[in-house]
Amino acid sequence: MPDVQSTVLEFVNKLRKRKIEGSQATAKCTVELLRSVISQQRVPHSNQALALIDAVKAVGEQLVAANPVELAVGNVVRRVLHIIREEDLSLATAAMAGLDLLDGSDDDGEDDNCKGVGYSAMSAAVAAAAARSTLRPPSLQTLLEGTPESAAVPYTSSSGADSESKSKSADKSSITRKLKHDVIEGVNQLILEIAGCHEQIAEQAIEHIHQNEVILTLGSSRTVLEFLCAAKEKKRSFRVFVAEGAPRYQGHLLAKELVARGLQTTVITDSAVFAMISRVNMVIIGAHAVMANGGVIGPVGVNMAALAAKKHAVPFVVLAGSHKLCPLYPHNPEVLLNELRSPSELLDFGEFSDCLDFGTGSGSPLLQVVNPTFDYVPPSLVSLFITDTGGHNPSYMYRLIADYYSADDLIEILSRLPSKSLVRFMLVSKSWQEIISSKSFIRLRSLTWPLRFLLVLKEFDYQKGRLTFNFFSSSSLSLSSTSISTTFLSKITFPLRQAGHPMYYVNGLINIGDIICNPCTGKTVSLPKLAASGGSIGRRFFGYDPVNNQYKVLCITHHNLGGHATLQFNRYHVFTLGAKPKKWRFIDCGIPHTDWSSCLCIDGFVYYIASTDAGLMCLMKFDLSSEKLNIFARASEEMKASFSHFNSYKTLINYHGKVAIAIQRSHLVPSIDLFVFEEGKQEYKAKSFNNLARLNLRTKCVINHMDDTIFAPVYSESEATIIHHDFKGHSFKKMKFEVDVKKDWFHETNYFVGYVESLMMI
Repeated sequence: MPDVQSTVLEFVNKLRKRKIEGSQATAKCTVELLRSVISQQRVPHSNQALALIDAVKAVGEQLVAANPVELAVGNVVRRVLHIIREEDLSLATAAMAGLDLLDGSDDDGEDDNCKGVGYSAMSAAVAAAAARSTLRPPSLQTLLEGTPESAAVPYTSSSGADSESKSKSADKSSITRKLKHDVIEGVNQLILEIAGCHEQIAEQAIEHIHQNEVILTLGSSRTVLEFLCAAKEKKRSFRVFVAEGAPRYQGHLLAKELVARGLQTTVITDSAVFAMISRVNMVIIGAHAVMANGGVIGPVGVNMAALAAKKHAVPFVVLAGSHKLCPLYPHNPEVLLNELRSPSELLDFGEFSDCLDFGTGSGSPLLQVVNPTFDYVPPSLVSLFITDTGGHNPSYMYRLIADYYSADDLIEILSRLPSKSLVRFMLVSKSWQEIISSKSFIRLRSLTWPLRFLLVLKEFDYQKGRLTFNFFSSSSLSLSSTSISTTFLSKITFPLRQAGHPMYYVNGLINIGDIICNPCTGKTVSLPKLAASGGSIGRRFFGYDPVNNQYKVLCITHHNLGGHATLQFNRYHVFTLGAKPKKWRFIDCGIPHTDWSSCLCIDGFVYYIASTDAGLMCLMKFDLSSEKLNIFARASEEMKASFSHFNSYKTLINYHGKVAIAIQRSHLVPSIDLFVFEEGKQEYKAKSFNNLARLNLRTKCVINHMDDTIFAPVYSESEATIIHHDFKGHSFKKMKFEVDVKKDWFHETNYFVGYVESLMMI
């Protein structure tokens, strides 16, 4: 494909040098290029669709990287991917339904336009209906749509079994040859759709523009021009105010074209928009792109016009072709919402030449010239979208995008969004809620986001009786730096009585006492009150069940037997977060024991140290799925000896997927006893850290991170720090979290490794 490759490189250079401007022109050229790539792509008959998708993705990545601000490029690339998947699904469904497929021409000798293809294609409506009814999960919509009679599976007698098998083998060959032709035909339809979007939108002008109205617009847009002129041709008499659109003054160009078409036009300065808005009946603007949340990227100054329209209750209408509907969100990390143009459009060279150092070519640090190209308008300021398919509310844009793009591409985009946005999206649509809460999506998203820390800074207010948590997430460790950047998540206030309870972090949620919170969203939920029936409430253990996607709390209550304080027994209760009714459940435990430590959750199991009534020290395991309690491992003599030290620090850690107990006998002793447990056995590993005492920190025990060890201080005064120990280099390094807070001191600091944002609605 040397010719196609040279064409791709040529188009990439044009995009990079901004020689092609305008969403329609860029989209049309992109689709035509992709059509050439598809028509000349030689693929195996066995897996044509995947080969075409890979080829289109490879070219699309180059085009998007060349001009990331022109979102129409990525839009039409995804539209072409959607066409490939739809045609492949239609042909596969037709083969399953036993429909006749006529042979198309061979892969060789296909031209780009594919206008002279000599075959009879199956009805697109029949194929789509068959695909919906056959391969889509049942829903109310599929029941209402039904399947056309022509898509039904024909009856085949037993005597024609041989001919049927031969026909199926022939159909498979026909499908492989026919896919490319159907894809190119679909791409041709997309080109026609892009070319005719202005006319389709203009046909709706008579429904929105009425007699003697005053219309305000900004900048230059061919869509707006055709829309206004179409209303004029339908004998509508109205007046147009055109904001000049400085500094490029695109409004002057639009005003000249409107006057040439016979429209009464008035040019105003951009600063006069607010003064003139009270005389305006409607604001109509063209869009550079429409984001998935209903926000609009338009010419610079359009946000000012939208705010003025909102203030005076003037409808704000956006015109956009379907190729401008973007499945990305304004907070996507790969979305560039703006582009800075040359300062010469704002200042002549002679006006700021005195500020330049001609020896170095640098300018004065006191002079900064910012010349953005676009503005962003949030969906709350938009009244109506008019596309080539009709008028739509901003809240309906997600539905249009779901029709134009494949679920695979949308899922890939959603996986890169922050959890706060995903939680809002789950409230918009039931289908989105099913996608976002699915196990496959959660797994995909966990692979997308890097390993991070969760930093918790505590403040005690004894006068007001409250405890405040400041939550921060941080980037992964960089061994070349001594600082760790952080991002503020939320600030949550608890009653001070919760301060004495241990804090558990599990899969994005935190449990402290009888409260569970989501640091990402800042939401909290209180556990139901547990009736101890005369006993006392002991520890609570928090865990996550990945099999059933459930969070559970295990609580142990202590009771006196027959009124004797020395004779006690325990009861075990379980609460499932989000379950109805909201109450605790009693579970049986055949092993009476007393808990000695906080817990650790690994892969759906909660572990904690306990001693049985027979005096046996052991490690208990609670299966969150079956809700069964068992002894996981018994303590050895070495472990009992380590426990005998009164000032020892004990921590349960996740050691390469295995539960382990790390015991630091004293903060003055530079050594750690590490006991690693497997089912029914334990392994003792003594680890010595000779430099630990020199760091002059009272440390908690270790938090395991890959092959390294991280020490976290018990108390933090002026800064949040950790100590990273590299087993390979046998070196210690103090690392500081960079937090944006106004306090110089915190009462307590907590650190958790492996933070992931939870989508749990609490």
